[in-house]
Amino acid sequence: MITLRKSILASALLAVTACANVLGIEDTELAASCKPGDFSYDGGDGPGEGPQKEGPGEDFSCVGNQPVEMATTNTVKITLAIVNLVNPSETIEGVSVRACASRGDLNCANVVAETTSNADGLAVLEVPTTSNRGKTGYTGYFEIKGPDAKNRVFLDYLQFFSRPITRDRLYALFLVRPEDFVTLFPNDADTAGDPNRGALALEAVDCPNAQIDPTMQGAPHVRFAIENSCDVLDESSREFYFSNLTPSTTISETESALAIGGFIGIKPANDVVVQAYWRPDAQNLKVVEDRVIVRPGTLTTLRFEPNQ
Repeated sequence: MITLRKSILASALLAVTACANVLGIEDTELAASCKPGDFSYDGGDGPGEGPQKEGPGEDFSCVGNQPVEMATTNTVKITLAIVNLVNPSETIEGVSVRACASRGDLNCANVVAETTSNADGLAVLEVPTTSNRGKTGYTGYFEIKGPDAKNRVFLDYLQFFSRPITRDRLYALFLVRPEDFVTLFPNDADTAGDPNRGALALEAVDCPNAQIDPTMQGAPHVRFAIENSCDVLDESSREFYFSNLTPSTTISETESALAIGGFIGIKPANDVVVQAYWRPDAQNLKVVEDRVIVRPGTLTTLRFEPNQ
């Protein structure tokens, strides 16, 4: 009886294979493979006919002709104003901030500056600007880890900058505890709370505001994308944008109130290519492209200043 069942099973498998051959498909094609755009925006059909300048926070006229800025000093001071995402009036004291030498320093083995945030939530680091090409600016990234002075655990952060830092700058940073991060995505709690996946938060600013420190107008009508989406995203991943100070997975571009968006449920990778497109419904202008590191259980953040 067992032999007969094996014979029947073998015949069925041969029949399926024969059908696949007749139809001209390989068995590997029976399941659809991931294609660019399946889990992330892919740039659409290219530039449309929309306006180049629309309103506050929408001036991208510098794209394509950005001047190369050089530092005038050997070091610059970068100040992070660190607050609680779920209560922005609360400053975070006691978290560790390390400046990693370069983006190629994947594990931040070469630390060029480090400090802890003070009672006002401020962390000030003096970082080098020089390279073998001169004073080209600081091109590394920041690694932020808790616990804070109250012994609270926050998500680890990696802070990237889309342009070299060539002068003293101030940036806002919003820390969030893992349990609070999950509550921000009630319909995707399993994805947001997956310790084996990472998340990415991007802030969009236009050309004039790229030269101004935070609290200024963000860039609305910007959509974010991950170029190598099939490598790092799947059906459980989600794109999000802030609306009324709350992240939403049902809108598909930044809003002027808080021009922040990104992705949750990203597979860890050392070279994730991220992009920003302005007005994907019309002009569809790619205004930024950059590369970041995504670690498990970590929120990677990037201030997306025009750099093309």
